[in-house]
Amino acid sequence: MKYKHSDVIEYLLKIFNNLTEHKRFCQDFCRYAVINTIKSYIVDETLPQIPHCEDALLALENMLSRQQDSLRLFMLAGGIPLIEDLFVTGEEKLSDEGYKHVIAILHVLLSSDYVNHLLHGPIFEKIFDLYIENSCLNLKMLELINLLAKHEEFRCFIYENDLINDIVTMLKKEKTSYGTQYHLEVLSNLVKYKQIGYQLLDLEFLQFLKSVQPKLNLPIIRNMINDMHDYCLTLKFYETNRLDVHNKLDDRFYLIQEKLSEEAFANRNFTSSSKPVYVVSVRLMKLISEIDNSKTFVSSTHLIEDNAKGRRYLSTTSAISDQNLSLKALYQHSRIPENILYDRRVSFLTKDELYYNDYYLEHYILTLMRDLYFVDDAPKNLTEKIRLVAQYVAQKLSGIFINLKEEEKPRVFQEHICSLQQSMGMNIIPIGYLRMGDHCERALLFKVLCDNLCIPTTLCRDNEMYWNEVTYANYDEEEGSKGIIPGVYVVDLMNTVGKLMPLHSLEAYDYLSPKIK
Repeated sequence: MKYKHSDVIEYLLKIFNNLTEHKRFCQDFCRYAVINTIKSYIVDETLPQIPHCEDALLALENMLSRQQDSLRLFMLAGGIPLIEDLFVTGEEKLSDEGYKHVIAILHVLLSSDYVNHLLHGPIFEKIFDLYIENSCLNLKMLELINLLAKHEEFRCFIYENDLINDIVTMLKKEKTSYGTQYHLEVLSNLVKYKQIGYQLLDLEFLQFLKSVQPKLNLPIIRNMINDMHDYCLTLKFYETNRLDVHNKLDDRFYLIQEKLSEEAFANRNFTSSSKPVYVVSVRLMKLISEIDNSKTFVSSTHLIEDNAKGRRYLSTTSAISDQNLSLKALYQHSRIPENILYDRRVSFLTKDELYYNDYYLEHYILTLMRDLYFVDDAPKNLTEKIRLVAQYVAQKLSGIFINLKEEEKPRVFQEHICSLQQSMGMNIIPIGYLRMGDHCERALLFKVLCDNLCIPTTLCRDNEMYWNEVTYANYDEEEGSKGIIPGVYVVDLMNTVGKLMPLHSLEAYDYLSPKIK
């Protein structure tokens, strides 16, 4: 391949391309001189684009895709910057066929160990430009996006430029079943990463997924919905009425008691709900850090006194209207890292209105943490721990119910809720601020406390009834002697507080039956 005559080079490249269709030939000719010569034909402006440059690119594509060692030689020959430049600037300079070979070579490089040499902004920008504007290369660019999805530099580029919405838009425009399926596969890979998954927490997109699921019947759609639900437990509980053991309520969880009308759902509005919305807000990791650093148990009373001056309540000067606080905003702000929490795009929800800490709830957690793990007579088994937490919940949410007649309880409870709503200026109430509560309030507080105290439990809802379930997977001799055998149990938080009732027993059925008020 040392000849310089144009016609000779043309025929040599055609012969070389035919030979590189065979892996054995690629192995025998995997040499630096061969790779560098092919590269020189690509950059030689004295040679015509067609067919010389096209054939040289095809030869390079064959070598790189069939022989792993050729990738190292190609990098040593300075080929990676060349391909980057051809991809970014060569769409107009190269023929259509030549540019397709460049894309194929880029695909090979992005699939190799040398991908780190190509994680640059100009490449990312060009990929998305072609993906959105060039319908012929749309799916090829989607393949590159899928390859790059596992790299943090690329995910940051997508997040910072809000490009995930462009992929969703292209998905909705896609007319072929294959294209739709591949778009869903790419989104599924991207949504696994929280920084991008949070950007997809939108009811409209979830409704779109549910609308196409019956037509396509793809497991990947259900997996995507589950992933998004796990990022926003507020949304998961609202739609599924259940939070499992692995769904930990640590911070920014909103319990919406009423199902919204279709109009309210479309507007993502719930502050007009007649029932209060309860919020969980606790700095669990900071509390544990304080305990670990001091090596002694932190006095929860002292914690509250120290932070009394620093408390930041929800607006107490003016109520927040329906237009100012939407369901979408709360979904976007549930359990999101600090750098995402106060996104500049959510202009209708300010930092002061949203950010506060529930010091009462933190006090509950610290107190129970001491009683469960830091005292000599701490409970030894799961049943005793559940009973202790259940009794603590009942104590904190009994209020003045003890001295009331049954028919007076709803009225007094409503007065208590109205008082909290009025003092805060809205109908969103931190769960730790409650001093009385029924099945809903007790079940939520029990779930929050158990999650933060390493006690596995669920939160369930059905027919406006709320309850907690615990599962005993293995037989324990001590537990068995008390009648606890492997199975699922409902925790009694209202009557015989702390008692465990088998899920399908008549006792549990009576506990879960809605009471006529």
